[in-house]
Amino acid sequence: MKRRTKLVWLLVAGVALGVSGAAAAQGAEGAALFAKHCAMCHLDPHAAAGNAKIGPPLAGIVGQKAASDAAYTRYSSALRNSGKVWTEAALSAYFEAPATAVPGTTMAMVGMSNASERAALIAYLKSAPKR
Repeated sequence: MKRRTKLVWLLVAGVALGVSGAAAAQGAEGAALFAKHCAMCHLDPHAAAGNAKIGPPLAGIVGQKAASDAAYTRYSSALRNSGKVWTEAALSAYFEAPATAVPGTTMAMVGMSNASERAALIAYLKSAPKR
């Protein structure tokens, strides 16, 4: 599905479910941010299940213990030993500066300095169906 079509469907779904305009806009922003920062390595958590990419699946990540998906075997030892639970605050810190939040991480993202963009991305991840 093309990115623009997907964003339109997210907005339509948000309106149909009675989501406020602000929440629907944040969902669309989160989808665009996911496409920009994450999709090259991670499957979209809103998409139908598929083969994993180089990064682990992110569906249901908010509230999960870091490196806890048993089906994914390529977590860095730094992430496996971090003891982190992916709360919204922990994800925000990780997205802001992955190498600072988890020294030794293998995640290639440089970081997102904009707090509202991090919040929109986290809201997008949080809204994904759990698998």
